[in-house]
Amino acid sequence: MVNDRRTLIGQLGDKLRIREYATRVCPDLRVPRVLWSGTDVRELAGMDVPERWVLKPNHGTMRVQLGSGEPEVEQLFRITDGWLDEPLYRARGERVYSQARRLLLVEEFLGEPLADYKLLVFGGRMRLVQVDTDRFGGPPPPTGVHAGLVTAAGRVVP
Repeated sequence: MVNDRRTLIGQLGDKLRIREYATRVCPDLRVPRVLWSGTDVRELAGMDVPERWVLKPNHGTMRVQLGSGEPEVEQLFRITDGWLDEPLYRARGERVYSQARRLLLVEEFLGEPLADYKLLVFGGRMRLVQVDTDRFGGPPPPTGVHAGLVTAAGRVVP
């Protein structure tokens, strides 16, 4: 992804844009409903949200705040302080994040258990599947996230 200049790659780092693309090419795909997007979490004050919801940046990774009930905007303001300023594309060397709009978004919570599947493609072929589980329940393992890589032969490599 460091040197890939395809337009689609530029869309991948922007969660709102890639969601539009994914639902256009896969109309039956179920994606979490976006309840709000913007730059000031104070706009969430008094907003009608479901009992469980998720706040995250549109333009990056590794930042997620699980919420329940009415959003406590001052607390969320402190938690997200700096999220919009992070130039993740510089730190990670991935151009994909440089094209994403710097926004925050609130989505519906889909439920537990959460599992994040990442399909790793090298040279145009999927070579590995990474499965991240239990990212938000309890203390993290020493490596930060429990991840297993499944090789093409189906072998899991911790």
